[in-house]
Amino acid sequence: MVLKTHSEFFRKHLDSPEKTLSPGVLKYEWITNIDEDGTWSLVWKVDLAEKSGMARKFKGNIGNQIDAFHILLKDFYGQNITISIVAHLKEITALADYYRAALADDKPKHCLELLETAVMLKNKMLFTECLVHATGPFHDPQYLTLKEDKIKQIVAKTHSNILETILSVHQKVLNSKYVESESAGRTGRVDKWTLGVKILMDIVLKCMINHKGEKIVSLPRYYRKLSTYCGTSIPANCADILAPLLKNNLVLMEQGSRVVQGAQLEDSFLCAEIKDEDLPWNLNGVE
Repeated sequence: MVLKTHSEFFRKHLDSPEKTLSPGVLKYEWITNIDEDGTWSLVWKVDLAEKSGMARKFKGNIGNQIDAFHILLKDFYGQNITISIVAHLKEITALADYYRAALADDKPKHCLELLETAVMLKNKMLFTECLVHATGPFHDPQYLTLKEDKIKQIVAKTHSNILETILSVHQKVLNSKYVESESAGRTGRVDKWTLGVKILMDIVLKCMINHKGEKIVSLPRYYRKLSTYCGTSIPANCADILAPLLKNNLVLMEQGSRVVQGAQLEDSFLCAEIKDEDLPWNLNGVE
């Protein structure tokens, strides 16, 4: 019952007319069959017995296949699952696709190869997580090497949306009122010229990185550094202005708020998001 509830494959084939029930203790007898291409599948025992041919050798990692199938079964039975190895997630995705099942839990580490996996699973959380990673590093985003055009266009649009946010945020910062600060002298005021040149340019110089033999400004580092000046050298309300750009939409990484400390993400914005209507699958479940 559990298999038929969670798998279209088993709903269709377990009780199909051509299959007779086993007279023994087990109602269904399905066994592993190695196909001609070296992959494996579950088949009706009687059906396999009627076929002739030499024994074939499985091509792949048997341990990964066993682990993946166990995780799939645990998901069928509503048990909590943890996927910590990308190879397992890829195998589970293939199994879920073959048996027409759906998984509920995952943890992305390699965004480009997992974007397509997220589409197959129709998992918005995983897709968004990979989307965040694929838009970085911002000066040379990973998504540029994607081969799947539909997904590539979605990530490119998201990257452009972040750029629009940058322009909006920067304009608001420069248009903010003067700020009172000890560094401003006796008047306690910093005019916009001082704010734009002394403060912002100082930060720029601290956020230069090497890229293809040239020095460039890392915008993610720049705006994170700028946020540390809110309430001192720049207006306190700049924290609210910067918030849309500096928010962290990663939810599956264990580092939490410390995620930007890693060099891999230091040059990435983590604010990428996607609306339901822009997801590359039908939310109504009809393809």
